[in-house]
Amino acid sequence: TCTRCGWVEDLSKHYRNKPYINGGLCPNCLEEDRIASDRTEAVEWARQILTREDVLILDTETTDLHGEIIELAMINLKGEAIYNRRFNPLSPVSYQATAVHGITNEMLENEPAFIDEYATIYKHLTDAGLVLIYNAVFDTARIKTTCIRHGVTVPEYKTECIMELYAQFCGEWSDHYGSYRWHPLNGGHDALGDCRAALGVLQDMAGDKRDE
Repeated sequence: TCTRCGWVEDLSKHYRNKPYINGGLCPNCLEEDRIASDRTEAVEWARQILTREDVLILDTETTDLHGEIIELAMINLKGEAIYNRRFNPLSPVSYQATAVHGITNEMLENEPAFIDEYATIYKHLTDAGLVLIYNAVFDTARIKTTCIRHGVTVPEYKTECIMELYAQFCGEWSDHYGSYRWHPLNGGHDALGDCRAALGVLQDMAGDKRDE
């Protein structure tokens, strides 16, 4: 019998491969404990991050899902813009991308090329102790792609993904994917606004009171 919910194991002749008690708890209670523990871990992570002074939050907008960066912003944990710039890309912005972020090719005609701003971007990234990104896999890949297309060195910097920790915080487990369900940022799809939306998510996680 589960010591928490009172669920009783099936001890019939068809017992094989059925749920069983482990450490006094049934599978459902064990799962609840795991999710609660993961949530606490995410909360503590966010609180520790917000005590630091060497962290930047970064976001980008791009020509398409696999293209180059046309807008890049970085903020500190006070929400102050450290860098915010658009670029005239080597390849045109796709119609699908424009439908998402609203940036057209005409809007970028008089903007500098990425390579003109590269030194400043490189310094910000490499000077930071940690760069936080909402969906870090996407943005780090786009930074790499853009640097390669412009023939410059891809900067080395430490990054962590707010989206993955926020999914852990929300605790909606998907058996199909074997991971927590990701949640959209809902930041408006401009780089600076999305940086500040990501900071808001971080602050919400750190302000959680359920485990106190």
